[in-house]
Amino acid sequence: MSNILYANLPRFSTRQATRRLTVDATVGGVQFGAFTDDNNLVWFDVQDADVMMTPEGTAPTTTVGHRLAAGEKYLTTVGNAKLMKFIRQGGTSGTIQYSEAS
Repeated sequence: MSNILYANLPRFSTRQATRRLTVDATVGGVQFGAFTDDNNLVWFDVQDADVMMTPEGTAPTTTVGHRLAAGEKYLTTVGNAKLMKFIRQGGTSGTIQYSEAS
């Protein structure tokens, strides 16, 4: 019998390994790599340092964008993830570990 509390959890991709994105001070921000066609969700967490993110494709800066705190986890659609751009918030580069799911 299926446990209803876990019935709607995303299934992680077995076709694409977990990937790592270094979020540095690159002008214009950095973005996730290409996604596979058979997944529609991206699960990611911010590691090492806070980062700034713009969700609509504009260039983030250290003061423009949404602050994503180190240690936090996020779930979004692949469509949204393709538009996101990231830049480090302070003097230390952050890392984003991300996995595809459906």
